[in-house]
Amino acid sequence: QYGFLDLLKTPELRKRSLVMFVIWPVVSMVYYGLSMKADILGGDIYVSFIIGGLIELPAFLVVYLVIDRIGRCYVLAIGFGLTGCCLLFNLLITSDTPQWITLASLFVSRCSITHAAVYMFAPELFPTIVRNTAMGVCSMVARVGAIAASFIAMWIVERFGKMFMLIPFGGLCSIAAILILVFLPETMGQQLPATIEEIENSKKKIQLQMEDGDKD
Repeated sequence: QYGFLDLLKTPELRKRSLVMFVIWPVVSMVYYGLSMKADILGGDIYVSFIIGGLIELPAFLVVYLVIDRIGRCYVLAIGFGLTGCCLLFNLLITSDTPQWITLASLFVSRCSITHAAVYMFAPELFPTIVRNTAMGVCSMVARVGAIAASFIAMWIVERFGKMFMLIPFGGLCSIAAILILVFLPETMGQQLPATIEEIENSKKKIQLQMEDGDKD
């Protein structure tokens, strides 16, 4: 019998779980936040919403074409990093900045955060015996991000200004990109793990290989 606590008992699985529990709320918060506040950087809210929806089509196509070529980690990290940079860049934009620059930045952010890679990557990180549990918890914590998105986009921005949306969204995306690159392994071309022991043993095997390489 395995449950939620088993995701946190062993070092390698705990690391993967905690990173996923951070990434899922972030992607949910930023995606829904940019959808609900489509005019955060100016322009007509209806036009921005329509274009933002259409921009998702090439986003999914790009993910489909590159995810099995450059790997899940890089696709996710690039998406988060590009979104974070674009959102934080808008803090430097003034009233004299051409409107097309702000809109282009918004659409790039929306395109970068709209990817299905996280749905492919997350199941591959967890062993079969706890995979359903892990995905259920990831989906649950993602709702926290969605709730926060509505609170930020529909109330905080209106009361305090757009920087209170751009800074947390951009900062969290940048942190998520770093966490992916530093703590998560690449799963492209790897056999799905069946047990927790397989994950822990694979980590130990990699460490031993690195130690042998240093000795050589």
